[in-house]
Amino acid sequence: MRNGDAARLQELGLDLAELRSLRPLAQVSRILQTVLGDAGHPDEAALRKAATRYVKAVLVDPDPPAQQDGLRGLVTEWIYELSLVELGSQKAQGDPTAQEAISKQRLVRSWLERRLKNIDVPDTRRMTVREFSATAAEVTGEALRMLRARRS
Repeated sequence: MRNGDAARLQELGLDLAELRSLRPLAQVSRILQTVLGDAGHPDEAALRKAATRYVKAVLVDPDPPAQQDGLRGLVTEWIYELSLVELGSQKAQGDPTAQEAISKQRLVRSWLERRLKNIDVPDTRRMTVREFSATAAEVTGEALRMLRARRS
């Protein structure tokens, strides 16, 4: 959208002229609704929150992240949001305390940012939407493997 790539937007089922007629936050909402649909499960809601931050950074921020950094950021936010779902579940069962949950949230975010900044991401400028999705899935898989390895 930011680069005016009508062909890539068309791959997603989006129209560049229609998006340009919308305000930036409405663009974000339209893109996410088309790509993600409705969030009917906590994991889907986590993905939607992470994707919202990512798409807003790309479309609205005066200095958007480099594409590789953006993909790393998307994965970091998604896994962080998934961890919040898990922490919420634990908190509902009385473990951890509210203070412990806040501490864990900070630790998880810090750990994710440190670990994921070194994950190799190919140049995304020439990727199709399908290739970008596959790359995002690979990076997410690698990040989840690292997170699971840390737990054990």
